Amino acid sequence: TTANPTVLVDGYILDDRQVRVDTSQDWTLISSVVEDGWIIVEATRKLDTGDTQDNTLKNDKELWGAPSRIIAAWGDTESMSYHGDNRSSSSVRLFADPSSSSSESEALLDMLEKHSDGYFDVVNDAFEIPAQETKYKYLCESYDELKEQFGGDKTDITMIGATPI
Repeated sequence: TTANPTVLVDGYILDDRQVRVDTSQDWTLISSVVEDGWIIVEATRKLDTGDTQDNTLKNDKELWGAPSRIIAAWGDTESMSYHGDNRSSSSVRLFADPSSSSSESEALLDMLEKHSDGYFDVVNDAFEIPAQETKYKYLCESYDELKEQFGGDKTDITMIGATPI
């Protein structure tokens, strides 16, 4: 239960977003505690379980690689069902250098400044994000539009990074 989390279930979702229990329970709960409104869980798992229902956890230390996406849900019963607001998702660098003093975004911006010839913004100020419904917006810049932003005489354009604004 949320007050005393003692069960960790290895699950996964497909395109229909229905939670399924993984046939191979690869996570081991080490400890859990509820403290000041936070559920704190420590668990272990192999980086590559060999299980087709698990994603391999890859070295995500380098900024040009994507961080690891994580999702979690919790409830007051041991049955798996719709979790309502009892959910969380984020991205985290599992292999991050703990001695690094700069934030990931600052480090990426520094790297882009050192290695790029310029930048451009892709924005769409008129798109309103609904509060309740998931909505997707696709933006595209043509090669000619990008060339124009960089002075028109470039023959090769290579994107080496992106940051949200």
